[in-house]
Amino acid sequence: MAVEIITKEDLQHFKKELVAEIKEALKEQPNSNKKYLQSPEVRELLGISPGTLQHLRVTGQLPFTKIGGKIFYEMEDIEGMMEENKMGRFCVAPGRWAAHSHSALRPFGLLSQPFRSC
Repeated sequence: MAVEIITKEDLQHFKKELVAEIKEALKEQPNSNKKYLQSPEVRELLGISPGTLQHLRVTGQLPFTKIGGKIFYEMEDIEGMMEENKMGRFCVAPGRWAAHSHSALRPFGLLSQPFRSC
């Protein structure tokens, strides 16, 4: 059995690599455990543009807090907005393509019940 000697320098190098990997892993974690998100994080989470996020603020659809020029959003408010705007799987606004959607889905067996209005 071969014996390997580990030096102090080896341990220091290992420590640097380990710390770097831990930092990288923490960066990759989703923001789900954060209570407050800033605008870029909200835009990335929702996949929306800066203008759309501003529209949500101005119209009062998404509450926010502004401190020192930075805007913060509570994760709970974002989730609440998502729930309020949730639509059913086969939800069609009244008078909007309902007849076409029915005929398009029927041959594929995707339409088991009629569409409902949102």
